[in-house]
Order: sequence, then structure tokens, then C-alpha cells
Amino acid sequence: MSPTLKRLLSIALFALLLVWGGYGLLSYLGVLVHQLVLVSDADRAIIAEACTSGSLLCKGWHALLPFITFTLSRAGPFLWYGVISLAVFATALGWQFFMRGKWTLRMRLHPWTILLFFLGSLFLIFNVLALGYSGPDPVRRMIEPLPQVYKNATPETLRSLQDNFNSLKDRGCLTHVGTAQIGAEVYDMKISCIEGSFFTRVLPQLAMVLLLCFEFLVLGRMLLLWLRPRPRRPLVEMIVSLGLGACGLIALLWLLAVVHLYVQPAGWLLFLAIPLIGYRHTVYWVRRFLWSEWESEEQWYSPAILFAWLLMGYLAFNFLTVIRPFPIGWDDLGRYLNHARLLVSYGHFIPPLATFQWQYVTSLGYLLFGFDSVFAATFSMLINWTAGLMATLSVFVLGNVFLGHRRGMLAALLYYTLPLVGHFSYADMKIDNAVFAMGTLATLCFFLALFPMHDEEEDAAQAGPPAEVPLQGGAGWEYMALAGIFSGFAFAIKPTAVMVLMSLATTLFGITVGVPAFFGTAFLGWVFYTWHTEFNVAAVSQYVYGAPDAISRTGVILFCTAAGVLLFAYGAWHNRQGFLRGMQMLGVFTGSLFFAMAPWLLYNNIAHRHFPPRLEMGAPDHISPIFSINPLDVPTYGQDARILPPDLRPDMSSPSCRNTSKAEEVDRYWGTGYGKGWGHYITFIAWFSKCHRRTNRFDKIKVRGST
Repeated sequence: MSPTLKRLLSIALFALLLVWGGYGLLSYLGVLVHQLVLVSDADRAIIAEACTSGSLLCKGWHALLPFITFTLSRAGPFLWYGVISLAVFATALGWQFFMRGKWTLRMRLHPWTILLFFLGSLFLIFNVLALGYSGPDPVRRMIEPLPQVYKNATPETLRSLQDNFNSLKDRGCLTHVGTAQIGAEVYDMKISCIEGSFFTRVLPQLAMVLLLCFEFLVLGRMLLLWLRPRPRRPLVEMIVSLGLGACGLIALLWLLAVVHLYVQPAGWLLFLAIPLIGYRHTVYWVRRFLWSEWESEEQWYSPAILFAWLLMGYLAFNFLTVIRPFPIGWDDLGRYLNHARLLVSYGHFIPPLATFQWQYVTSLGYLLFGFDSVFAATFSMLINWTAGLMATLSVFVLGNVFLGHRRGMLAALLYYTLPLVGHFSYADMKIDNAVFAMGTLATLCFFLALFPMHDEEEDAAQAGPPAEVPLQGGAGWEYMALAGIFSGFAFAIKPTAVMVLMSLATTLFGITVGVPAFFGTAFLGWVFYTWHTEFNVAAVSQYVYGAPDAISRTGVILFCTAAGVLLFAYGAWHNRQGFLRGMQMLGVFTGSLFFAMAPWLLYNNIAHRHFPPRLEMGAPDHISPIFSINPLDVPTYGQDARILPPDLRPDMSSPSCRNTSKAEEVDRYWGTGYGKGWGHYITFIAWFSKCHRRTNRFDKIKVRGST
């Protein structure tokens, strides 16, 4: 491929992404439910008057400027954080000019200096928010929790609020301000107590998160040396060890659950044994943390400084937001955190965690500190925040190795500031960041296997893959095995990771065989999705053309199969050596993938008494009682079963009795009702039914006798 053609393709790709991104942004802003939280009431009325046709693009275009201004106005509480950060930056820049006569920022960085920067950002955001104002009143103002104040609170909620209020009052942390018109006393929390809470509530949780990451690093490096890859880049070694350690700890905790030893002494024993058994690796990482250094010099206007500041500030802000004992949202309250807590309360394996799931790591908070502890609940949620940190670091390292360090920083910032990723990093503490981290690590190891010279180069600024594919043995096979292991754990955490597996397989044959094989493998992958109805042809046909049979499912399968086989065979015939190399790599990848899934696969098949074994994702449920409307649906595992009597049993053959939860769940994200046709699938507009406007219940409470 000529340099001119490469340049033209790069420009075309950038232009298409820019148009696609702009179209998606305007469509997103045009949706009414998004405008409820992104623009003011007055601007929303103006937008509705300007776009009477109901066009999403029209509404999005008129909402663009109001969205920006409204966002800036809502960022008011962070004003002093920006001002103080700018003052610190100007002071450091002035000192550099005084010492060297250059308007550049040169720093000799260590891992511990990065931690100090994060601590500084954490402390500054904590104080800016705690000492700020919410309207005319300071944030530290508290109203006595009486029933007339919290009108809709349950007795249990009101009791918890009153216990917290009385605890603060008994410790002398409240200063009386006045009395509200409704009879509730009004207090301000003392600044000394606010500052003390940073050291008693925030720092201990941060220490536990750092200790957990250290456990990952030690265990991960033990496994990494056993698997024999020797990453030469410190960043690659760090992130691969971190991810591999998380995988190893999940497997060990699963084993404890299977043998009915999921109890606090066993948890602490495991937590202490890892750094002791791997003492050489413990010493290694301690030395790395204290003595590793690198020099960075940036111009004062370098965007990398802004990217780093934004990313670190957002991570710190999300960390502070998670310092709470209460989950937010049904998914973490009823499933992800609840399963982790139930696992510890039972003390043994439970069927909902039948695979190597991230909830085993989440449960460490409850396992170490008790399933009824506030500290334990907060730490468990912060473990899921740590999954977001791992995902961001994996994106940074992947971009750093193959694109350059500035592009890696930009990629990490773009990932972590995605609305959905942010939501999973401070509100709904799901496991999506964990599965993304494993998928990204699989991709990193996959490309290191195909382009090992990128791991051998010391210049991190070297960008772009080599012109030719160096697939001569060496570390390539080990990295491909690592890619399979990470893919296996990603699939176990959430089966939707199969999309990563298909993408890697398509990329593998595109690199080793050529462009025809790339498209051929993509077509064959689409056959898999269509065959298993992951790609629902009837639903797409109904949504686009208004008729479920306008597109034939059989026709799609036959067309994709024929196109895939022909293109793949053509590429393999013209590049036999590349085809053989690709098949060998695929064998290593597939073998290591099933090796990573073998323990829970075998256990589930043995528990179900399946022979021959199959891809069994669940285990028999001997614990949960069953409430069923159909006696044929009740499995015979010996658990308590409650079945409706015949006179109350509905007619299951009726269309009104069909389960629609899956379609409703998909529609919640796809945005049914906001555009038909192919444009709906191009924009992928996110629809969040849980977006609600929040109002301050104390806005209208007047204070008498305030000082």
C-alpha cells in the first residue's frame, strides 16, 4: 500500500468517524429523556417550539449550545478545584522557567508520585465539594431527620438517618444554626469533623484498594513467569500482571467456594499468603514502586497535561462518590453486589456464580470484613470501581504501545468519560468494566503476539504496526496463550465477550492471510450470530421494513456462508504459509481459552451429570425456592417449590403470557420509538429509562434564627 493511499484512507476514516460521531451526538441530544438531564426547562421548551416536525437532528442541533452552557453551569461546584489546579500548574511552570529558562514542564516521575498526585486530587475535590454551597446553603448544612422532612422515607430508612444524625451530634460535630418552619432543627457540620472523615472513611478504603491491586500484581507476576512471557516494557508487565492476578484470584476464590471454605479466616489466610508465597515478586513490585522512574517533558500548552488532569480528577471524583454503604440501582443492589454478599453469608458455592465471575473479587469486602459491615459494603463497591481503573489502564497501555503515549492517554480519557462507563464507575457498580478490561487485555496480548517487536522497543513514542508481520516463534505463542486466557475469563464474567472473540479471530486471519480472509471470517462470524439468533433477522426486518418476513433468515445464513467460505478459501489458497500460521495461532488461542474455562465447565457438567460435556454456564440450584406457574418448569433438585393450583394457572399458550423482558431490556438501550429504518442501527442511540431529575427536598425549607 502506497504512502499516499494510506494518508487518503486515514483522512477518509477520520472524516467518516467525525460525521458519524456528530450525527450520533445530535441524535442523542434530540431524545427528550436525555434533554431532561442535559438542558434546562426553559431551553427544552424553546427546542420543542423550534422543531415542530419532531426531527431528532433538528432537536439535537438546537440543544447543542444549551447542553454546553447547562453542563458548565452544573460544573460550578468544581470551580475552585479548577482554579487551585491552575494556580499549582502556573507555579510549577514559573519555577521551571526560573530554573531553566523554558516554558516547559519537566518532571521526574515515579509510581509513588503518581499516587501522590491522585491523593492530592482526591483531597482537593473532597474539600471543594464538602466546603462548597448548594444554592444559598452550604453543603455541610444538615436538617434534623424527622418524618415531616423525609415524608416518603420508610421507618428503616428514617431510623438509619436518625442514628447517623445522633452519632454526629453526640460526637460534637454539629453546630446549631436555627429552626425550620416545619419544626426541624438545622445544624452545620463542623469543618474539623469533615476533615477527620477524610482520614477515617476515605483513606482506609483507598489503602484497601491499593492492597488489592498489590495482591493482583504479585499473584499475576507469579503466573506470568510460569507462562514464560517476559515483557520488556514496564507498563505491559504491570497491566498484564494486574489482569492475570485478578484472574488467578477469581479462580482461587471459586475453589474456596466449591470446597465450602468461603469463610473469613480462609479469606484472610489467602490474602496474606499471596505476598508471602510470592515474596520475590513482592520485593520486586515494592522496588518498582519506590525506584522506577521516567522523565517527562511537555510544553505548557501540551494536551497531554490536560488529558492527565481530567482523567485523574474524574477517577478521584468517582472514587469519592462510591464512598457510601448503599448501592444505587437494581442491577448492583439485586444482583452483582447481592450475589457477592450472599456468597459470603452462605459460606460456600452458590449457583448464580457458576463461572469465574468478577463477583468473587467483589465479595472480598464482605469476606474480609463481614457481610453486615458498612466498611465491607463500601469496599466491595470500590472493588468494582477498581475494575474501571483496570479497564482505563488497559486502554492506556494498548494505545501507548501501538499508537504512542499521548494517544494512549487520549484513548483512556475517551473511554472513561463515556456516559455508560461513568455510570458503571460511580452509580450502578456493575461488572461491565471488568469484562471490558479482560477483553482489552486479550486484545493487547493478541497484538503483542502478532507484532512482538512492539514489546521489544524501548521507545514508547514509536507508533503504528510494522509493515510486515514478524511471526517467528518467540514470545508470540506465549502472548497468544495469554490472549486466550483473558478471553476465557472475559467470557466467564459476561458471555457478551464472545464479540471480542469473534473480532480477534477475524483480525487474526486478516493479518496472517490477508484482506479476503478478513472479510471471509467476518461473514462466517455473522453466520454464528444469525444461527444462534443473537442477530435476530425477523426483529430487524420488522423494525426496518415493518414486516418480520421481509428479510429471510435462511437467506442471510446461506449468503454469509457462501461469501465467507469463498473469500476465506481464496485468501488461504493465495497465502498458504500465512493460513497455516493463522491456524496454529488460532489453535493456541482456542486451547488456552478452554484451559481457562475448564475448571468451572467440568464442575458444572459433573453437577448436572452431563455426558458428553457441554458448554454448561449454570450449576444446579439446590438453594433457592421456586415459585412457578407451570409444574413442568420445576427442576428436580430437591429445593422448596411453590406451584399455582390448576384453577389459578394461566394459559401459557396465549400470546399475552409470553416473556417480553429480553425485548424490553434491549429496547431500553436501543431506544425503540426514536426513529425507524437503517438509521436506527447506525446511530445506536442509548436509551436510559432510569434517568430521573433529582430535586433537593430542602430547597423550600425556611430557616428561622439563622446566624
